[in-house]
Amino acid sequence: MINQLCLVSTSGDMSARGMTDTNTVYKFDDCHKKSVDDFLRKQLEWKLYRFSSEFFEDLKNPDCRESEEALGEYYNAYMKLKDLGIFTCKWDGRTSWDVAHFSEDELGAYEPYVVSEQHEDRWMVTHVPKRG
Repeated sequence: MINQLCLVSTSGDMSARGMTDTNTVYKFDDCHKKSVDDFLRKQLEWKLYRFSSEFFEDLKNPDCRESEEALGEYYNAYMKLKDLGIFTCKWDGRTSWDVAHFSEDELGAYEPYVVSEQHEDRWMVTHVPKRG
């Protein structure tokens, strides 16, 4: 497919700096683009909030629910991708992702990477444990 899009891990559990030595690539259908866009927005909003002065102030206030709401929105967007079969495990939710065109040229910036083709066996197919 010429315009095939994919998610590529950049940090966290499913990345080369996480539990493996490779970044993870998940292709997804065009019909799921809006859900992926929503997830990426919520991921960025959560990250920006975590590094804001408001976040640290909110932590001091036990009555403040902004942190829970921001995390809840991110979690709901992650669960939507999990329901669609794009994500399959908790480690996907503890990973930061970029969207990219599925091409050797564009994915070259994310090397080393492994492409997951089988959703049911994604963890076994995609990852090789780090060695000592």
